Formats: sequence, C-alpha cells, structure tokens
Amino acid sequence: MSLGSTGFRLAIIRAINSGLGLLLSIGLAARFGVSREVDALFVAMAVAVFLARDLSRVIRTAAVPCLVESDEGDGPKDFVENFQLVVFIIAIAITLLVWIGAPLIVILTSPGFDTATAHDAQRLLRMLAPSLLLFLLFGSAQSVFHARRLFIIPELGETLWRVIAIVSLFTLGRQGGITAYTMGLTMAAFAQWLLLFVWGSRKGFPMLPTRWAPVHSRQLLPFWMGATVVLCSVIQMQVEGILDRAMMSFMAPGSIALFSYADRLARMMPFLLSTSLLIPWLPEMARIHAKISDPNRLAKQGSLFLSALGILLAVVITWAARDVVTLLLLRGKFDAPSAEIVIVAVRILALSIPAIYCIQCLAGLYVIRRDLKGMAGMGLLAVLTHAIGNLLLRHQGVPGIALSGSVSIWIVAGYLWWRIPSQERVWFAWGRFAGAIATVLIILFAITTFVPWAPVRVVVGALAAWAVYTAVMWPAIRRMQIEEQEATAPTPADVGDTPC
Repeated sequence: MSLGSTGFRLAIIRAINSGLGLLLSIGLAARFGVSREVDALFVAMAVAVFLARDLSRVIRTAAVPCLVESDEGDGPKDFVENFQLVVFIIAIAITLLVWIGAPLIVILTSPGFDTATAHDAQRLLRMLAPSLLLFLLFGSAQSVFHARRLFIIPELGETLWRVIAIVSLFTLGRQGGITAYTMGLTMAAFAQWLLLFVWGSRKGFPMLPTRWAPVHSRQLLPFWMGATVVLCSVIQMQVEGILDRAMMSFMAPGSIALFSYADRLARMMPFLLSTSLLIPWLPEMARIHAKISDPNRLAKQGSLFLSALGILLAVVITWAARDVVTLLLLRGKFDAPSAEIVIVAVRILALSIPAIYCIQCLAGLYVIRRDLKGMAGMGLLAVLTHAIGNLLLRHQGVPGIALSGSVSIWIVAGYLWWRIPSQERVWFAWGRFAGAIATVLIILFAITTFVPWAPVRVVVGALAAWAVYTAVMWPAIRRMQIEEQEATAPTPADVGDTPC
C-alpha cells in the first residue's frame, strides 16, 4: 500500500469522523441546550476525553520512531515490553489521580462555578475517569499499528467511538439525561480500545504487557525525549483551554457550551483535513528529514501553501456561518440568541485557520528534531498572549474569548516564521493566489444572491469555491509537489528498501 493511497483513505475516514463529530455536537445542542449542567459536562469532557486524546497522541507520536528502530534492529529488542509496561502503569496512575483530584481540577479549571455546578462537574469527571485509562491504552496500541504502516484500523476505532457516543446520546441521554450519556462515553472509549486489542491479537501484535519485567530507563530515553517535545504542544493547548473555560465560568450560564459549539463548527474539519495526509509519513520522517538540503525552506514553503488553503477555508466558513448554525443548531432547546453568539464566534475563530496551518507545518520541524527549547518557547508565547488577550477582551463575552485565541495564534505563527530562517529563497504564487481568492469571493456572492435554499447554498458554495481555487492554483500546487518529491526522493542506495 502506497503512502499516498493510505493518506487518501485516511482523509475519507477522517472526513466521516468530522461529520460524525458535527452530528454529535448538533445532538448535544438539541438534546441538552445550554445550561450550567452542560457546562459541567464540557469541563469533565475537557479532561477525560479531549485531554485524554491529546495524551494518547503524545504516546503514539513519540513511540512510533522508537518502535520502527526496534523492529529494524537499530534499537533495543525488548523496547516494546518496556514501553507497554510503562504506559500501562502511567495510565493507571493518571486515572487514579484524576479520580481523586476531581474537586481540585474543577476548582482550578472553572473557578466561577457555583457549588451545585462544581459538584456536578466533579461527579461527571469521576464517571469519565476510566476513559483516561482506555484512551492511553488506545494510544499505545495505535503506535504498534502505525509502526507497521497500518493506519486504517486505528482510525476506524475513532469512528466507533463517535458512533457509540451518538447512539448513547439518543438512547441513554434521552432516558437518563447527562449522567446516563456520560456512562455511554465511557463505554465508547472501551469499545474503541477493544477493537484494536482484538485486531492486534489476531495479527500477533503485542497490545498489553504480558509479564512484569525490569524497566530499563536508558532504552526508553528516546521515547521520553520525543514525548516531552510533543507534550509541550499538548500542555500549551490544554492551558489555553483552561484559560478560556476559567474566564467563561464567570460569564452567563452556557458560555462554555456556546464556545465549544463554535470551536467545533469553525475548526474541526480544518484540523482533521490538515493531518490526514501527514499521519502515514510519521514512520518515514527521520529518513526524509536527512535527505533535505534546506528543510527550513521546504517547511516555510509548505506553510505558505497550507496557509493559503486555510484562507480559502476561512472564507468559506465565514460566508456559511449563519446558514450552518441556523440549519444545524437552531432547534430543540437551542434558541436564537444563542445562535447569534455562535455565529459571531465561528467567524472570529475561522480567522485563525490560516495561522493554525502555518504553525502545524513549521512546528513539525521541532518535533522531528526533538527541539524541546524551541517547542517550549513557542508554547510559552502562546499561553502568555492568550492570557493577556482574555483579560483585555473578557467584557466582550464569548466572541471576545474567541478573538483573543485567534490573535494569539497569529502572533505565534509570526514568531515561528521569524524563528525558523531559510538559507534559500522561499517562493509563493502570490498573483495566482490573489486571483483565486477574488474569484471565490465573486462566486460566493453570486450564490448567495441566486440560491435561496440554505442547504443547497452551503454545499454548492463550498464545492464551487474549492473547485475554482484548485483550478487557478493548480500550476503552483503542482510545482510545489514536484519540488517536494525531488527533495525527499530516496537515494539509489535506499531504493531497494523503499516500502511500496
């Protein structure tokens, strides 16, 4: 299986996952509306689901290169046993700490909650605590699959989580409310991990530590170094999320839920699309990096093309925000004033998409090089600018918090661009790009004028914008592809070892 075809299949599955996640958000808004109890649910999910996913990604990203080296004879043979035993112990310890420390976690992340809401958040967090254990074990299992260039099954595991979460919402949530729905989320995490455990066991892959063995810390040193670098990014995102939730806990009831809905609508699809084609390359990144004469130039050039794509997505999302929010969220217990707040927040958050794409491409250099200092500096800048922005814009409510985050992301993108110099010229087709965006704006204006039905208007507008942008930018995109292929092509000595 080629990396290109794998990436294309992953893109399809992740697009389906994005749609399922959107459906879940719509269902949550319609079923539970906006209230302090819903805020408590999102605070609990922020730790036991969203943070758990990030920690799972840390384990997977840091372990894959080590597993590849071990399989190819360049690393210790018993790395797998040491790695899985350590992850298992860490997963149990983190789960227990979250269960015991639930009251302190809620106080730190949501200081504005009243006593009743804080108790609800603590109770829901403890109910979801087993999900942390299951997500971390899932990340360990993912790394084993990815190291063997098997990417589809782990992605289907994430699909399974979303499907069970949606079914739980409309069954358990309908009958037993938020508490019963929370139990369904824990069952979804178990099913997600069980899929990989059963599939991996049939293939003969080690999914859990089979015996107690002495842990050799020196063998795990490369894993800890990689995990620390990736963890810096996770800590940054989690701290920024805590800053947002802490500030909004002092605002009107439902503010945290409104911001969460807006964030998902604005960024979920762009995030998934930006990572789909990159996941299959993780086992090969070290080899590719060694063959590039000026990796900074290629990274900055790629960041420009990704940011240009981000501008297209930002334009379309901003244009479609009212139609999408009205169509998807304005139903059930979700009222019109809440919808207006989400519309404004979606448009503000969409402004950050180009900068997010730029950061993802440039920060990848820090991950490949295990540059802890560079990643930590970037994270510190992001947290400080975000905190200052929240303080300055807190009186603007949810849209103010959204604007603070968007401004912070652009500042970090500018810092990375300055921090990563290039010895060679970085080119970009500025004229073609300006023409493409201008044409897209004209087409979207025409569609708004002549297509009255919102569902058709959104679909036709998005597809037309994508088609026109791709057609105008194609020569530049093709040139970028050729340069990347030449820069990462295997040397003659490596041809015989190149995976098909």
